[in-house]
Amino acid sequence: MDQQVLEHYSKAGVEEGPLNDFLSSTSVPSFRYVRLNPRMNTNETLASLPKPSPVPWLPSSTNFYAIPNRTINTLDPYVDGSLYGMDCSSGAAVAALRLETVNKPVRVLDLCCCPCAKLCMIVDSLEHLSGCEVVGVDISGNRLNVGKKIARKYLKGAACEVRLYQADGTTFPGPADDISASPSLVFDSRAEAQETNQGERKKMNKSAKSRETKRLAELMSSSPPSPDDKFDFVLIDAECSTDGALNQVKHKIKAGKETATDSIREKLMDEESLTSLQLKLLTNGFANLKDGGSLVYSTCSLSENQNENVVRKFLSSRPDANVASVDFSSSSPPPSIPGSLPGTLRFQPTLGPTQDSKSFSGSGFFLCKISKRRQGEEADNDDDGG
Repeated sequence: MDQQVLEHYSKAGVEEGPLNDFLSSTSVPSFRYVRLNPRMNTNETLASLPKPSPVPWLPSSTNFYAIPNRTINTLDPYVDGSLYGMDCSSGAAVAALRLETVNKPVRVLDLCCCPCAKLCMIVDSLEHLSGCEVVGVDISGNRLNVGKKIARKYLKGAACEVRLYQADGTTFPGPADDISASPSLVFDSRAEAQETNQGERKKMNKSAKSRETKRLAELMSSSPPSPDDKFDFVLIDAECSTDGALNQVKHKIKAGKETATDSIREKLMDEESLTSLQLKLLTNGFANLKDGGSLVYSTCSLSENQNENVVRKFLSSRPDANVASVDFSSSSPPPSIPGSLPGTLRFQPTLGPTQDSKSFSGSGFFLCKISKRRQGEEADNDDDGG
């Protein structure tokens, strides 16, 4: 592994010896995480899983379970959309919003939404309410093609209205500097439901794609996104160097990809550009947030520059922003450590097999919850802008 990358991991508390042992080992984690779709028969799904164990530090409403590690894409519950494969550290970002406690219709923005596993969790967390709207934004058309497939698979019959836009997350809902990145509606759950009810959802041939494009254009024209339509909650799982996702790095190495860590090294070498993008995403996400609303900023990086330092720089220019404590209101404390900025959380990547399904086994992850003060509200004396 490149020396710069090794030094980066060492600085983040991941020592070279255990890291190399983990990456070179043929062993796999003893457990993996899955999440149940609340619109399906969860009792039947659980009965079909081998030794499911609830994740104790996440609210039971998130439907996260640990199961003995295995491939899940051949399991019937996965094929029919009853089961998600999702790392619980990623799920923590959505759980931190505490959407299960909401008692009135809300609007939620997922600013870097693809591949849409977190967006689906947002929708599932609001299943107890009608009238909610969830908006997902991503700049990549290829990622959105994957996201649309996931939304179609899992969100049938969801209580929320869901829209996906191809747009620049640093400027949404306004036009981007690059006109090609200006908002374009690519998925609308109401249009999907209409097609399904009319039996029109068939193989997407050219004529079907043309009908879909026309219908989405009409919806975009009749109800375009507006800067005046603020959101109660915002999630920003920002683009990052992905160095915390060590299982993915290991998988690439096992597949014979000698350049498995090259993208990490390249992003760390150009970290100034990356953190500039992250700050723009955080700034625009906060601009889309209602007074009194909550925002979660997260990455799967271990870099302080991409995590706490981005938040510090943001807070220095926003006196109406507070770092809020994260409370999952679960039966066990989260397997996290405090970040260098008070109130932030870090999940360190697991480098060895865990024998207990209640122990954490997952990727490195950072999250910070930020609240937006209402006009006239006093600043939190414990707020630490760095």
